[in-house]
Amino acid sequence: MQQTSHRGRRRRVAWVPFCLIGTMALCHAATVVAGEDLPKVPPDVRIQLVAADPLVRNPSALAFDPRGRLTVGHGPQYRGPTPDTEGDRVDFLFDDDDDGVADRAHTFARGFNSIQGLAWRGGDLYIANAPDLTIVRDLDGDDVADEYVRLFTGLGSLEHGLHGLHFAPDGRLSMSKGNTKGRNTLDQLAPKAFRDLWGLPSPEAAADFPEPVVFTAETYQKNYKEPHDDWGQQGGVLRCQPDGTQLEIVARGMRNPWDIAYDDRFTWLGTDNDQTQGDKFIALFYGSHYGWGHAWSFDWEGRDHLPTVPANGPLFEGSGAGIVWFDEPGLPERFRGCFLVADWMRRVLSVYRPEWRGTQRMPAGVESLDDFELLADAGGGRAMSMSSGVLFDPTDLEVGPDGCVYVASWGREYALAENAQGEQTNAGRIFRLSGADVSSLPLQQLPPSDTALSARSIDSLLSDLNSPLEARRVVAQNELVRRGDAASLLARLTSDGLTTRQQTWLAWAAARCSTKAAGEEDPVTAFFLARLGDDHLLETRLEAVRILAFRQVAAERLAHLFMDPLPRLRFEAAVAAREIAESAAAQGRNDGTRDDHTVAELLAAIDNETDRLAFYAQWQAVRAVATGTQRRALLADTRGPVRLAALLGLLEDNALSETDVRPLAADAAPQVAAIAARWLETSGSHTTPLLAMSPPPGTPFDGDSLAVTLATSVDGGTIHYTLDGTPPVETSPVSKGPVDVRDGQTLRAVVLRKRLVVGRPLEGRWPRNPHGTYVPQRFHEAIAAGEPLMQPAENPVTLDAVLAALPDADPLEGRDLFFHARGAGCSLCHRLEGRGNVFAPNLSDIGSRGSAAAIIESILEPSKVITEGFAGQVFTMDDGTAVSGIVLAESARQIRLAMTDGVEKTLEVARIDDRSSLQISAMPSGFETAMNAAQVAALTAFLKLQTRGFAFDESDDQLSLRFDGQPIATYLLRDEALTRRAFVNVHTPSGIPVTRRFPSQTPDNNDHPEMHPGIWMSFGWIDGNDYWRLTSPVVFDRFLQPPTANGNEATFATRDRYMDPSGEKTICMQDTSYRWQRVDQGLRLDWDATFFSDEHDVVFGDQEESGLAIRIASPLRVDGGSGEIQNDQGQRNGKGTWGQEFTWIDYSGTVGDVRAGILIVPHPDNPRASWAHSRDYGALVANPFPRQPKERREPYVTTTIPKGKPFRLRYSLLLHEGPAETFDAEALARTLRE
Repeated sequence: MQQTSHRGRRRRVAWVPFCLIGTMALCHAATVVAGEDLPKVPPDVRIQLVAADPLVRNPSALAFDPRGRLTVGHGPQYRGPTPDTEGDRVDFLFDDDDDGVADRAHTFARGFNSIQGLAWRGGDLYIANAPDLTIVRDLDGDDVADEYVRLFTGLGSLEHGLHGLHFAPDGRLSMSKGNTKGRNTLDQLAPKAFRDLWGLPSPEAAADFPEPVVFTAETYQKNYKEPHDDWGQQGGVLRCQPDGTQLEIVARGMRNPWDIAYDDRFTWLGTDNDQTQGDKFIALFYGSHYGWGHAWSFDWEGRDHLPTVPANGPLFEGSGAGIVWFDEPGLPERFRGCFLVADWMRRVLSVYRPEWRGTQRMPAGVESLDDFELLADAGGGRAMSMSSGVLFDPTDLEVGPDGCVYVASWGREYALAENAQGEQTNAGRIFRLSGADVSSLPLQQLPPSDTALSARSIDSLLSDLNSPLEARRVVAQNELVRRGDAASLLARLTSDGLTTRQQTWLAWAAARCSTKAAGEEDPVTAFFLARLGDDHLLETRLEAVRILAFRQVAAERLAHLFMDPLPRLRFEAAVAAREIAESAAAQGRNDGTRDDHTVAELLAAIDNETDRLAFYAQWQAVRAVATGTQRRALLADTRGPVRLAALLGLLEDNALSETDVRPLAADAAPQVAAIAARWLETSGSHTTPLLAMSPPPGTPFDGDSLAVTLATSVDGGTIHYTLDGTPPVETSPVSKGPVDVRDGQTLRAVVLRKRLVVGRPLEGRWPRNPHGTYVPQRFHEAIAAGEPLMQPAENPVTLDAVLAALPDADPLEGRDLFFHARGAGCSLCHRLEGRGNVFAPNLSDIGSRGSAAAIIESILEPSKVITEGFAGQVFTMDDGTAVSGIVLAESARQIRLAMTDGVEKTLEVARIDDRSSLQISAMPSGFETAMNAAQVAALTAFLKLQTRGFAFDESDDQLSLRFDGQPIATYLLRDEALTRRAFVNVHTPSGIPVTRRFPSQTPDNNDHPEMHPGIWMSFGWIDGNDYWRLTSPVVFDRFLQPPTANGNEATFATRDRYMDPSGEKTICMQDTSYRWQRVDQGLRLDWDATFFSDEHDVVFGDQEESGLAIRIASPLRVDGGSGEIQNDQGQRNGKGTWGQEFTWIDYSGTVGDVRAGILIVPHPDNPRASWAHSRDYGALVANPFPRQPKERREPYVTTTIPKGKPFRLRYSLLLHEGPAETFDAEALARTLRE
């Protein structure tokens, strides 16, 4: 993904005074926003400020009504309401002078809790204002709501509340709901579907669907729920009829899904938030479960977790908010057919280009968060409590009638802000994004039709079905349904000229028309049954399956699709079978007749299924269609996949005992055994785990390694293990005593009995003690004396005192306070520089997200603003004890907590008598007296460095490097395809890619996609092993120096093992230090590698594919790009430079008016000069060995490194960017040599 930094354009916006409009109109004094910086956008995109405070304050929801009027829901009360707080409002924005800037706001309705979702249905506006779902309507046409209907209440608090309201083509209201539970009392009682979602019992005399309450504008009173986390078991997505009836859970297993959106084929995508493991994308479908609060097995990502559904993209640290499908002409063509996603904490808009990978929808070309193209970027994230810099904190986005994208931007503060006079001061913005060639547009309103809706032609209504406005499509479709002429609609469906959007909404209009009982005789049902045939396009067949499920056709009519060659069709048919069965049961239409044919077809499909999601849908369908007796009998079926399907369903129903499950831990089918073992280990009733590691994974250790003991309770079982990250198999080493594990290594183990896997594999990592191995930079005398580092203050430290001390603060002193055991204890919960735990908010870029004042206030008053999800929770156990901590993971059986001392604790849900949220932060208080002002200033100075310059993000498999928040490179510690180490996806400071994408993408994927990853060092022949062609692996052993980033420098050092092809014998070791620096010309990378073996001599060959190598980005290569290769001799490109020795060589090209690329300078003390293996297609190797007279695999000349002796190679690289017209490679090389 190519991203070029562009400075935000400035625009002067004049705000025009206005007068009171109507009895509910809102009047504001004029404000001028002059010279305001706007978010960065691509050069072919234009961003315009449409509205600002005081017209909008903390806007959190947008919608366009059927007339195209921009409707804004405000949310300043978020986190701060009281029963007496004046409610928030919904406004129309008007542009009276057609200059594209809102001049006035007209209040349509008011008196709500913080508004987090809006959806229009005709003249009815549905408002998500937890704990309520409210409908407001204007009865007299004055654009002021007269009637307020509290449709639902008891829906939990504003945190993890109700969001994501949408009317979809099926005519139903869909909504996303976080995991906060309601009061569950008769005066605030949620409908039963919500209670089921949260795992709450119903109070005595509770109705399944409490009656809605109708108010006038004068009598309306919102309900109130304490605005703090009060978690139920899980969140999810629900849907209902417009009047609230037929409410049902569509998808569950979520923690806090903020928004959901559907594309033009009625396929959903949403985001879900988690505080410690990263947010995720969810392509929800009926019956999907995403892991949080699962019946027995929590797993957040779900990648290889059969009980739940995997995430639909990489996990990411952020706060996914609004999401919208975009396929309009208002933006450049490449943004069409995409989901646009707002991230409130990262303060960006990302582009999610969906593609199908089997049955799973994923973002095309994206493996990590850094791969997403950004549509808009504030240039840095926010601290939860406050943002600074460009005011762009996106909460929601919608497509307008002009085909452009409108974005709501939150203000600076987290909650309601007032001045000394009690006047609200929250900021807010509304932006519009369009193509750069689009001139200023007015805020459009669609002209009213001269024809009454009931008299409009079908063609006119079909035109509205193609509208960019959901509200307008809803009105048109509802009118077609009201007319009930299904035959005409079906006839139009078979005609040409319809867009995908029109086809979808028209098909569902027909599906909604007929009121006859479902069956073959019904012409609508018959029409869609005929569309199941393989003579129709796949998307047509998929739509027909969904509609037939909606119309409750008998599941057996879909059974022939369970084994269709197309996995997406198999998946949809199984989802439909489940939906049909569960809907019939919920509506009392299940007569108890067994559907043996459908069950038999499902089981046959399960036995042959290879697709992950299709298998999930099939076993869930069996769970819904087959009886409990049938499913228990299937545990003895001869087919392993069928036994697995039966087991998964019965465990989710909590229908098996330990006596039932324990024999299955030795099942001949490995997946059955693994699932049985996992259940036994999480059921709360087992006595001894099948496989255990001691000490538990995650336990810090001192020294070079830790002895880990592996134990099994399986009679006759043997434990096989690996340390290189590969799955253990029968040929892996057998544990016969403690296993020595080093920092950074992953120990994987599995139990085998009679050559069969028993239970599930375990894996773990043990970090070096974040305190015990920490090397202090200051406080040497205090540490030597065993004294605490913190110096108490005589009086409580104030914000002003710390700010006064900040200019003289020493960040290295703050670093010691952060990390050292006798310091402030920050790394017990926070992780930085590869040290500490991940129990608390990510601070890796806090320097750019939070002002110094905000950081200081968080230290001195940690409970003033609690980061969402990090409020402590207290659990009262059945023995009367109380346990408090931060919830890391939750299922219906166990809850895993992070304790304040940095350790984890698991609670059995069955033993919890009571659970409540604390009104204080889990971060300890008292630092205002535990440290003096200078020390708080030092800690603040250290944290401010976490974004001013380099920063590392470390995971099990990779190390990501950023500079000023911009991704620079990813160092692969482990990779399934690339069996040697490398920097990949390397960028200049402004974001220009200078190496080829990895994994490579079209048009690059036909040329050495794994062998040429980015920047790497490798060799074609060492003792007969070929590491260049990946036939022998290079294994990351450990960090010799942990990743450390301070300002303009980032360093780390590694030890790698060069192995033989089997991975069992070490050929040699490589110790390498990497030093990144920010320099005027770009980024400098110093690469210092030493090879050695203490066991034997090491022999290097002279293959041309040996040395330090780069694969330049495709736009910068010679062939097919703008690139050029040149060296110190003046030679050019592959023809001139290949085989030539050099003191420097450069491979670079132009991007616009910028020259960017990579320049390499070998160190003058290398054993011999380097020559260039340079290719115009993008490869460049600095080879330090003799050049072969003729290329061959076997060496002509060898270089022997004696046992115990080092062989050292050093290079300096410059990732440069600058004006193309002044490019001077020789001058750049001098800067490296100096």
